[in-house]
Amino acid sequence: MKAHSVSGVTSNTHFHFAHALRGIAALWVVLFHADEGGHIPSLTAALPSVLTDVVFRAGHYGVPIFFALSGFVIAHSVRNVALTRGAYGRFILRRSIRLDPPYWASIVIVLAFAFIEAQVKHEPFMPPPPATIIAHLFYVQGFVGRDTINTVYWTLTFEVQFYLFFVGMLALAHRFERARRAIWVMMFVLALASAGRWLGWAPAALFITLWSAFFIGVLAYRALDDRTVRLPAIFLAAVMILFGGTFQAFSAITAVLLWLTGSGRLPWQLRRFRGLGTISYSLYLIHNPVSGAAGFVAHKLLGHGVLADVGTLLLIVTASISTAAILWWAIERPSHRLSRLVPLQKMTLRPSPA
Repeated sequence: MKAHSVSGVTSNTHFHFAHALRGIAALWVVLFHADEGGHIPSLTAALPSVLTDVVFRAGHYGVPIFFALSGFVIAHSVRNVALTRGAYGRFILRRSIRLDPPYWASIVIVLAFAFIEAQVKHEPFMPPPPATIIAHLFYVQGFVGRDTINTVYWTLTFEVQFYLFFVGMLALAHRFERARRAIWVMMFVLALASAGRWLGWAPAALFITLWSAFFIGVLAYRALDDRTVRLPAIFLAAVMILFGGTFQAFSAITAVLLWLTGSGRLPWQLRRFRGLGTISYSLYLIHNPVSGAAGFVAHKLLGHGVLADVGTLLLIVTASISTAAILWWAIERPSHRLSRLVPLQKMTLRPSPA
């Protein structure tokens, strides 16, 4: 696998399909939790089982789509960056400023919804212990055995580990130029082990168990500019599809679609979903408590039955998207702008080693 800086994709490139797909994946997760939360039982029972499975019960596969998208986007964000030790620290700071405030705000909102629910149901409010909240603030709840405050948060602990490890490896490759190829091969081999599910000895909360789901997105991005990456990417995708189970297969298929659309071989842009893609992170963070509250209110007002469930679903989706838009506008958008003030110095491009 040739290891070199991606130069063919310019800084002005905007991947409309990737942006829209993020929004679709987030909405799919919303639909999954609408069903899993028991908010629309009459509707799902009335629909054909195939439709119910695809639209609702398979919605948790939005998560592996997110993982592949993250690998693709992070690879793009550090293209041609001179990843010195200082630059690595600035990258971590930049990601923290971008991701932490919406995440922390969502924790407050989740706890607020839990408090309101307890008051409405005339039940005692049992907040999580301070140690649990602190563990969540630093994405380590899975490592210290703390119950999750919001079921979707487990994926964020993996995302953070993916970022730290991948960009850390790139920083090592920048520091030790002669080991660059070996570092990329090591990441690839680790992805193969993850894809084959040969890491059963690893702690469940450790990123390496799902590393292939992220790294296949990295390879999809690099394959846009480097033909030598395409064969390893195809091989890894095949292993994921054949041996990794449905979860990893979704990441592999996502990576293939990202490469096809990014290279212009597939003219999908899905521009109608761009707005949903913009608020997708906020939507993912906040939809679960909002869905619960909206489902509770809808059934109080509409009762039960197929038509009532249709109204309930519409309210869940509308409330989730509306709340996410507010969170994006108030917290996530300013965080994005602030993160851009942290510079990542571009390196001078040079011919790639053979």
